[in-house]
Amino acid sequence: MKLKSTTSEEITLSSKGYKLQKFLGEGAYAKVYLSEYCSKDDKHKCSLACKIIETSKAPRDFVVKFLPREIDVLIRLNHPHLIHVHSIFQRKTKYYIFMRFSENGDLLGYILKNGCVSENQSRVWFRQLALGLQYLHELEIAHRDIKCENVLLTANYNVKISDFGFARFCLDDTDGLAQSETYCGSMSYAAPEILRGKPYLPKPTDLWSLGVVLFVMLNKSMPFDDTRMRKLYEQQMGKKYRFRSRVGSVVSAECKSVVKHLLEPDPGLRHSAQQVLNSEWIAMDSRLTTLNAVEASALKRAKEEQRRNSLSRKHPVAKHGDILDSVGRSTVYKLHQTDEELKLTGSEQLTLATRGYKMIKKLNEGSYAKVYLAEYRNPSKNDKLSILACKVIDTNTAPKDFVKKFLPREIDMLIKLNHPHLVHTHSIFQRRYKYFIFMRFMEHGDLLEYILQKGAVQEDQARIWARQLALAVQYMHELEIAHRDIKCENVLLTANQNAKLSDFGFARSCVDKSLKDIRSETFCGSLSYTAPEILQGSPYYPKPTDVWSLGIVVYVMLNRAMPFEDKHIKQLFQAQINRNWKFRSRYIDSLSENCKRLVTLMLEPNCQHRIKIEHIINSEWIAMDSRLLEWTPQETLAFKKAREEKLQLQKNLEAQEVKEVHHATLPDASVLKATVDVNGSSTSWVKVFYEKGSYFYSSTIQSDLIILQEKGFILEKLVGEGSYAKVYKSTHMVDETRHAVMACKVIDTAQAPRDYLTKFLPRELDILIRINHPHIVNVSHIFQRRAKYFIFLRFAENGDLLDFLTQNGAVPENQSRLWMRQIISGINYIHTMNIAHRDLKCENILITSNYNVKITDFGFARYVRSRGHDILSETYCGSLSYAAPEVLKGVPYLPKYADMWSIGVILYTMLNKALPFNETSVRKLYEKQQVMRKWRFRTNVVNQLSPECKQQVTQLMEPDPTARPSALSIFKGPWIGMDTRITKLTFLEDSLLKQAHEEANKREKETEDETEVERIAELRRKGRGKEGLKILKNNEAAFSAKSQQLFDNKE
Repeated sequence: MKLKSTTSEEITLSSKGYKLQKFLGEGAYAKVYLSEYCSKDDKHKCSLACKIIETSKAPRDFVVKFLPREIDVLIRLNHPHLIHVHSIFQRKTKYYIFMRFSENGDLLGYILKNGCVSENQSRVWFRQLALGLQYLHELEIAHRDIKCENVLLTANYNVKISDFGFARFCLDDTDGLAQSETYCGSMSYAAPEILRGKPYLPKPTDLWSLGVVLFVMLNKSMPFDDTRMRKLYEQQMGKKYRFRSRVGSVVSAECKSVVKHLLEPDPGLRHSAQQVLNSEWIAMDSRLTTLNAVEASALKRAKEEQRRNSLSRKHPVAKHGDILDSVGRSTVYKLHQTDEELKLTGSEQLTLATRGYKMIKKLNEGSYAKVYLAEYRNPSKNDKLSILACKVIDTNTAPKDFVKKFLPREIDMLIKLNHPHLVHTHSIFQRRYKYFIFMRFMEHGDLLEYILQKGAVQEDQARIWARQLALAVQYMHELEIAHRDIKCENVLLTANQNAKLSDFGFARSCVDKSLKDIRSETFCGSLSYTAPEILQGSPYYPKPTDVWSLGIVVYVMLNRAMPFEDKHIKQLFQAQINRNWKFRSRYIDSLSENCKRLVTLMLEPNCQHRIKIEHIINSEWIAMDSRLLEWTPQETLAFKKAREEKLQLQKNLEAQEVKEVHHATLPDASVLKATVDVNGSSTSWVKVFYEKGSYFYSSTIQSDLIILQEKGFILEKLVGEGSYAKVYKSTHMVDETRHAVMACKVIDTAQAPRDYLTKFLPRELDILIRINHPHIVNVSHIFQRRAKYFIFLRFAENGDLLDFLTQNGAVPENQSRLWMRQIISGINYIHTMNIAHRDLKCENILITSNYNVKITDFGFARYVRSRGHDILSETYCGSLSYAAPEVLKGVPYLPKYADMWSIGVILYTMLNKALPFNETSVRKLYEKQQVMRKWRFRTNVVNQLSPECKQQVTQLMEPDPTARPSALSIFKGPWIGMDTRITKLTFLEDSLLKQAHEEANKREKETEDETEVERIAELRRKGRGKEGLKILKNNEAAFSAKSQQLFDNKE
């Protein structure tokens, strides 16, 4: 089928990186296309499915009711067995929903092509579908259209539930169960309570449909196949279904039991998703009885979100602390419900009409301005209609100070600012004493109205809005502009539930003509959102006040109340200084610790210690949603333009200063180059991050930061430090549109001892350059500047293994097996290269965003073989709890064996969430615990572990080092072999291991040659040159014979 898209549509899609390729299918109001997404730099391409919904052809009920529901549901979902949504956007009457493309089509197509699905495969797919439904039901969402056509197969033959067109929420505003009355879904999959035509609870209907899907997988036929609704209903109530004869004899009784409990006509007796997941049929495959890390994390998030939703829906009547009491609330609604007369003269209306504008009704008013709803018809686009908001400022009624000072500033700001999270200005013009400012109309009003109507905002939604507002404030601050009036009333919500900052009446520049920071003296903004330094009455820097006000907004979103309630300035100031605020009791338990910590940092009374806007954007709270870590192209472009504008101002100022100074002393050449000739970058970054130095980078001087920025690296915040090194979270500006989050290890050699500089540091750098493995942390760049080394490596989003255990508890055996296999693969690789790590511990095992593990920190690593012999170590290194007995004994030891002991301790810790030995005395630890094997599994874990697992731990923690297994023997051992999916090396692991063998042999050969040369030189020094000459001749003769043999073979 030919693609039916206009040129303008193709241009719009292309600008966002999308291209429709071919038609795949269509429904009543939507069509599905295969599309391709390509990033701006053409490096990242992927195939997607695009669902295009044409609202002009759909009935009103669908557009008003079902479509908003579907989009709301899609935005909320994030589960490995639900279809992943790439992006959603609207253009005119069309909605474009880009989703992951399922390469193997849907389940119905698979069954028609390949026949019945085997019971084992059905079990795997059924479990994945049940987990997807369990996640939905935890969020109180029912799918209501489960069928084989809506189950998609990925390239790896995993299943994902799709098509949420009929999905709905199962609870009403009072947390009561909401019954459905809509007949939706396909008749063959519809539950009997739907066919009955009476209101029904939607969750059990999903389980009925899941039972039908399972029956179809096993039988390649429907359990009930009558096309008449009444007959079909009678068959369902009479349980008149049976397995096909050739299937019934081979399917297990446990499987039939699951089908029976799902196709139960009484919804009260029908099994839930949790019950089928705990069924004996699923337990027949032990690999399916535990959740993997991603599944567990998704389910945990769903439970937490539902708990927060439940708390936020329970609004007590007019309790103390609400933003407005019942009287104030009704007044607000009345203001927006009243249609006041438009006070515009005939000539004003005529002027507006000639420009294509027409006022519809009054929306609101302030001290000197009124806001109207207006429509605009563009004559150049066939009178295309746009709905706008118009702010009319009457300078006759405004004070002189406002007209001369604030109004010109506001208009200048509106013309200058252009950011996706700032309200877009359509046009500005003046007629006599009135200014007409036309802006985008926000369909959902302001944030205060939203909170008053719907209650406290869920933490996940608050995180999204807080990030959008923080990006808008960062953009303004980059342009050296402060808003100075951030409050809930000035945060507007679009139809797509995005937040935009508005009202720039008090905005002003933060620097003078020489780009030096200037203080404000004006008391502006609303009292409840005002920072303490403003209330103090002394001149203040305006940027930190924006952060304070944003902190108040975030608090109000989460609590539906103000943090400070005093209306007198003196008492309010004292409350702010004394931090007399707390989260409301009914919300505090549902908020994450990261969230509470960030609000506390934003409401810091001391403006010098208050968190910077950049740190809010990069905070742990924002990072809890991985989708928010990457900027959109529009956000990146806006910030880039702001940075370039500021850079240009600085260059102009520097050029002017150079002319004035003439032959004044020039600064250091490296600093001058970095601040003037930064290719495609901006010195604004230099200033911002140098200011951060007082807080984060006390040991990093400005020139270091400039040089790093010139190379595209920006240090952000300190995440850890050791004796001579600090680790920072950093950003690598790959290009204009791509930012990579990295970790930077900064080693200050000026503070390190001589032994470390001459011995350990060169070793570490040499090893980091040589190693390359998927389960060893990847080093991106290494720079040296003066006394510092900057080592940039991959940033592990989920922290280290110790943090994971602290937060999540003991790791299940199946997950431990997978992670141990990855650790063993990395250790086998470095041992093959004759390198020992010597500091393996949970803190040095990092967890990526995909929940894979990587070994890090090679500060104590060393080569363990030279000149054909193993090298014994004499250094005590590593942590006491992970150190092997031979290390504690104080005698020379083989480091590879010591690594294996440490791996045993890590495995024990993963399984038990405890260390095997807890003695702090080296002597007692060695003599009374390690050597005597005085350790045991914890009682709540021991019965859950397989005998193979226990044996593996026992072998690794063998006091005799020579009796410990090697990494290769563990890889091929029975415990890893329990999961056949991980017993073989991947192609990448295999090829890297071969390279490691070659590298080790090459190094060994080089060492042998060096040994021979040193031996001959030593004989010459001792006056025994003839013996050395004899050795040399023998070597030449052997080489000649070998060369002749190779030549003969070639002939």
